[in-house]
Amino acid sequence: MTPDAVSGRRTKQLLTEAILNNDFMKHLDFSQIQQIVDAMHSVDYSKGSVIIKERDVGTHVFVIEGINYTVRLSSLTAGKRR
Repeated sequence: MTPDAVSGRRTKQLLTEAILNNDFMKHLDFSQIQQIVDAMHSVDYSKGSVIIKERDVGTHVFVIEGINYTVRLSSLTAGKRR
């Protein structure tokens, strides 16, 4: 699970668009968005990893890139993407 710096113009553009489409973050100044994107890094998780649990205090923002994942709330499957 080694972080890799996010690089590449297209990747940074996609991350910027994701932030601009996020209701919580879309009101930030563009310079703030650039700072966030510049600080982002890629992390690979093993199959079955729990990345964050309901009621955990969040300190990170996650952007999921085209991978299979399941979201569970209160032990019920709330959303699933394949």
